[in-house]
Amino acid sequence: MRKVIIIGATSGIGKGLAELYAAKGWSVGITGRRGHLLQEIQQSFPQQVITFCFDITAADNLQHIDELVQRLGGLDLFIYCSGIGEISVQPDWEIDEKVIATNVTACAKAVGHIFNYFVQLGRGQVAIISSIAALRGGSSAPSYNASKAFVSSYAESLNLQAISLGKDIVITDVKPGFVDTSMAKGGGKFWMMPVGKICMQIASAIEAKKRKVVVSKRWRLVAFLMKNLPDTIFIYITKRMAAKRQQL
Repeated sequence: MRKVIIIGATSGIGKGLAELYAAKGWSVGITGRRGHLLQEIQQSFPQQVITFCFDITAADNLQHIDELVQRLGGLDLFIYCSGIGEISVQPDWEIDEKVIATNVTACAKAVGHIFNYFVQLGRGQVAIISSIAALRGGSSAPSYNASKAFVSSYAESLNLQAISLGKDIVITDVKPGFVDTSMAKGGGKFWMMPVGKICMQIASAIEAKKRKVVVSKRWRLVAFLMKNLPDTIFIYITKRMAAKRQQL
């Protein structure tokens, strides 16, 4: 039986992926801070799901991850879904510190630890849920965009390290567009994608061992435009979007 750990599985994409892999017959270890939500998933798949309630930003997070690997009896796939983002029209360290702690520090600490585990094993796969926000800066949540840019660059760097080490390890950088979860803050969101559809596309990309993927498919056009728009046009669009938000 193949084994997966999903960090941040209490809701949204993490929960959707947990249910998807459990339904496929995988042995699934799920984590999060809200134990009652983890238990709800476990009750739906009592033979497949193991829960471990802890905060991924805690100092002892690696010990908890190691314990979950032991309880599963090994690991094939590690998915980092934990992430936060808050609207801030100007810098707010109270917000930024929390975003960096979860999206950057905890992610790098956990993923780097599992990468080393897979190096010893000789194989393995990690999927990190980044965001299309990683492609450019953003005026509504600067620390969120910056944190996702770090995640994507870190994933690419670890892929290069795995290749240099000659190890069969793949890091899949997943960049979703707007998904219908609590993370989709603010008004005026377009092309909002249902969680179930996004999770199926993510699972397919993981199975294909893709190193980078934008989901859903229609968001690949947005990603291309975001990466290639001249600064003058991108700034103009940003101003228009900011004005629209103020009207909502």
